[in-house]
Amino acid sequence: MEHNRIAKDLHHRLGSKLSAIRHQFRALEVCADALNVEQSAQFNKVNRLLDDAVEEVRRISHDMIKGALAEFGLGHALQDLRDSIAIKGRLDVELNIFGSDQRMERSTEIAVHHIVQELVANALKHAHPSEISIAPTRMPERFSITVSDNGAGFYPAGRKDGMGVDNVRSRTGKAGGTMLVDSTVNRCTTVSIEVPIA
Repeated sequence: MEHNRIAKDLHHRLGSKLSAIRHQFRALEVCADALNVEQSAQFNKVNRLLDDAVEEVRRISHDMIKGALAEFGLGHALQDLRDSIAIKGRLDVELNIFGSDQRMERSTEIAVHHIVQELVANALKHAHPSEISIAPTRMPERFSITVSDNGAGFYPAGRKDGMGVDNVRSRTGKAGGTMLVDSTVNRCTTVSIEVPIA
């Protein structure tokens, strides 16, 4: 269980601090236009390094959490994910689990967990929400999960998928599932995923 404790520490302590720094740093972007060319380049470089650090911590902790996912199941792993990203007074994360007490194939649980991670990361990076809802539901022959946020939103029909959405589509397709995106500018985004259960 030591690896699980370390993974949680990475998420809760270092990960949350880096995320808080990144949120504060984003607020400074409105001042970036006042910088000269050299200062602006340095600002953007530090911004990219901070993004890389946040992603690296997330990758390391997620790799370590795979062991806990295999041992305790998807529901436990999603609870850990919720606890790791929620920020009191700034980001409320609601998790409603239905029927996930029954285990699925390990590959399916890992795929679903990665999909949720990617969707949450996309919401935090692009939508800057104050609320995120995660709702996984186990049914007899399929598993559905809905991730929604109250962030910036966008017009799905006029938006080219970024790397994050491409990754989600790819993971969903490999799992034999389907993906539906519903979004409204300045209101909310809801992504619904369904994957079959072998």
